[in-house]
Amino acid sequence: MPGFYEDVDMISDCFSQYDETFNWFVPEEKEIYKKQLIEETNGNPHLYIHKYATSATVLAKHKNRNDILFGLPNNEYALVHLTYGDKSVGNELHFIFFSTCNSALKYIEKQYKTECLGEKDFKLTSKDKTEILIFLLQLILFFIVPKEAKGFTMIASGIVLYIMILYDWKSSGFNLFRDRKLYHSKVIPLLRYQITYVLVITCFMIIGVIVYIISGMMIK
Repeated sequence: MPGFYEDVDMISDCFSQYDETFNWFVPEEKEIYKKQLIEETNGNPHLYIHKYATSATVLAKHKNRNDILFGLPNNEYALVHLTYGDKSVGNELHFIFFSTCNSALKYIEKQYKTECLGEKDFKLTSKDKTEILIFLLQLILFFIVPKEAKGFTMIASGIVLYIMILYDWKSSGFNLFRDRKLYHSKVIPLLRYQITYVLVITCFMIIGVIVYIISGMMIK
């Protein structure tokens, strides 16, 4: 796999920054996880990872869960939750894909900080802060702008927020529709909040369109 040794070095350097509470490690036994991935995915050709399972490379594993980071031959990365045949509630095969090793490590680090260190160590990026400010501005403008300008304001700010969210997902390599049958919000805890966030923005957009149409009809 191209860049495998560079990826291993990058991951090892990243993990070495943390103490014994860090919940990921680079496993010595790799083939057992690869064989399990093949066993759990090869029977379903509709899965995106199906054609890469036999050539995937194990890069890291979660200490307490069957979450494995795989490097794929197309230079993507997949964080996979393996089930080992356990079909109990909440234990299903899940994936999240990343376009770079660095973006996968950022996700792992953020997951660790929120799970083990708590919110005190959780830091929003500048982009996250900008999205929140635009969303709050959208909310404030909804109540203070004149009725005739309300619709346009909601639509314009909603479009900006949509673009920022989609760009954020694209830069991480995540694709919500790649494996439609999978419950992604279980493998990505933050995604359930993002989905709620998107639904709220969508509601404001719908309200904006309705207000815009009604305002146009009243002017005529």
